[in-house]
Amino acid sequence: MKEKQNINLVVKNGLCIGCGFCAAVCPKEAINMRWARSQKWVPVIDDSKCTNCGLCFKGCPCTPECIIEYAISAAKAGEFFGLSNATSYFIAYDLNPEDRIKSGSGGLLTQLLIYLLSAGEIKGILASIPVAAPVGKPHYELAVIKSAEQLHKARSSHYYPLCYTSAIEEITKDSGEYAIVGLPCIIRGIHKLPQSIRSKFKYTFSLACSHNVTGRFLDCLAKQEGITEGEAFTANLRDKLGGIKDADNFNNYFKLSNREIRRNRFQTAFTAMWRNYFFAQESCLYCPDFFGVDADLSVKDAWGHPENNPLGASLLVLRNSSLVDFLEELKKRAEIFLERCDANQVFSSQIPEIQFKHFFVSDRLVWKARIRNILKNYSLGTRRRWWKRSSLQYLQFRLTICLSNFFYSLFGKVPVKAIVLCVFALTKSSDFLRILVLKFKKCIVVTRKWCDR
Repeated sequence: MKEKQNINLVVKNGLCIGCGFCAAVCPKEAINMRWARSQKWVPVIDDSKCTNCGLCFKGCPCTPECIIEYAISAAKAGEFFGLSNATSYFIAYDLNPEDRIKSGSGGLLTQLLIYLLSAGEIKGILASIPVAAPVGKPHYELAVIKSAEQLHKARSSHYYPLCYTSAIEEITKDSGEYAIVGLPCIIRGIHKLPQSIRSKFKYTFSLACSHNVTGRFLDCLAKQEGITEGEAFTANLRDKLGGIKDADNFNNYFKLSNREIRRNRFQTAFTAMWRNYFFAQESCLYCPDFFGVDADLSVKDAWGHPENNPLGASLLVLRNSSLVDFLEELKKRAEIFLERCDANQVFSSQIPEIQFKHFFVSDRLVWKARIRNILKNYSLGTRRRWWKRSSLQYLQFRLTICLSNFFYSLFGKVPVKAIVLCVFALTKSSDFLRILVLKFKKCIVVTRKWCDR
């Protein structure tokens, strides 16, 4: 019996990110998005309505075929995937210090979006906004923003599961063109949507992304900071108020009805959880796109740049030349700082993460059975080289994802330090085994050469 080519294939293989594009394109309205116990959006198909037309599968940005397509492009481009010679690069930030400090990086993107709205270039923006909710419920939602006041409330970077179905339905019924701010996978998905929907997006903006997480990440962190079940709160995990020494030392901020919690991210479990992929979405392990290669403009933090003071700065990867004119106009108005840089400066701001996403992706793809079976028809190969550092790192992250979800599901809390120590020990032992295997392989090669004499 032939396997149905619908979104269930993506869900069953753990690749679904809950974007809801499948529900947006379904002609029979057979797909509903549900906030699951795993604290991410999950598509649920009504089999009585589904005709197995396959449009939901074609519109998904995380099918094995789509991931492989981008992985091949990344393999050809190498580490600088998304940083072509035809691209313009800038370092920039909002010159208003009060707005800049409330932003995730330099506040440049918010300032540009406000300008596009006021100039009538776009009618609105699809972006995430924080909402007050208790543990277990979504703390961010996707909104259609049509005013500068709403944009100010949406400041900062939100790495959180978001469903785009309702917002897409809203703008397709409306006249005018829109912009969208999302992660690379979301921008990739926009380009896979039908032309009738895709044409509504005049500009696409991507946040640079190593990986995304489920809602459990935020709730687990909130519980560790003393927030109890039933207490509604909003959160900003990239807060820069409170006298931080540089933009890398941002705070985790929680606002409740009766108190506020603000702690440096190195004093909470945030950094250990994020760097070790606690509650990460599995699909992110196979995604080869750090910069959002399909976006008109990609934005990331200017880590290590001289301008990276407590207020922060933004690095821009600009692929749409018309946006340069808007940026130059904002510079003339003395609303932003804008200075050209090059691809090397952008690349050097976060080398390990970029290499992990772009260069070593082929060593991770082969560990996913569904992807590996399709890889047989492509040039990347299907060999699982477990002794490779990138393969071992993938296995460690998979283990961390499983352990964090296991403990949270059973106990509602996670022994972060114990898991990190376990992963650290595994890393050390794996390095030893990797070196041992490589030495063994070298001995075999030398022995074969000696025998062939």
